[in-house]
Amino acid sequence: MIFFFCINVLVFQSGDTLLFEEHGRIVETWVLGEEVDGDSIVRERRIRQAKVSPDNRLFFVHTLVVDGNYEYVRSEIVFYTAAQEQILREAYKGDEKVLYKSSEVHDSLFIVAVGDKYNKDPYLRTIKDGEETMLFERGTWQRIVSVELSPNNKYLVLHPRKRYSRKLWDYIYFVDLTTKRDWEYQFPTCLSCKRTNISLAVNDDGQVEAIHKAEHRVFSKEGKLIDIFLQID
Repeated sequence: MIFFFCINVLVFQSGDTLLFEEHGRIVETWVLGEEVDGDSIVRERRIRQAKVSPDNRLFFVHTLVVDGNYEYVRSEIVFYTAAQEQILREAYKGDEKVLYKSSEVHDSLFIVAVGDKYNKDPYLRTIKDGEETMLFERGTWQRIVSVELSPNNKYLVLHPRKRYSRKLWDYIYFVDLTTKRDWEYQFPTCLSCKRTNISLAVNDDGQVEAIHKAEHRVFSKEGKLIDIFLQID
């Protein structure tokens, strides 16, 4: 996968609007959001969302199509350069659906998450320089709650959930995108039972910090718990 960037074109996002800038001047805007297809007998609705890469040179548009009752019909994700040149398009229907919240574009690294129509049973792939890698397949996790990537694009950490002993438990799942080595950590508290969240961050050394309320857990890139402390604001 080779990208030919127009170095003077950048893309920025403001809510549901994409702003295309050339030589410091806004030259075009794309307004996303929800549209109703007037030509469709079943009055399909298209819901479009976008994410922009940190360097503002790439973006993707996610399109979710639902019927008049908001039942899932199909979805697609299209990656573009800021000059609006299409790089990659993937379309899904039936029991496969693009998971917008868990898909990312980080400079030349694409992360595509796909689940069932209920946003469950996901699989996750990365695409970089034309090379695709399956990080995990369907059946590994029941749901992805959040995804974080290190600034240097080398380490990926997720907050997923899966059933264990008849309960839905929260985990931290880490992948070194260079070596493909991974580890997982089962959170000792059933957060989904208590309706609380984990805030995740991963730095360029692969060190992961997981914050639950005031409790901080710090892990090495090998998955060793190296620190745990309370921070009261």
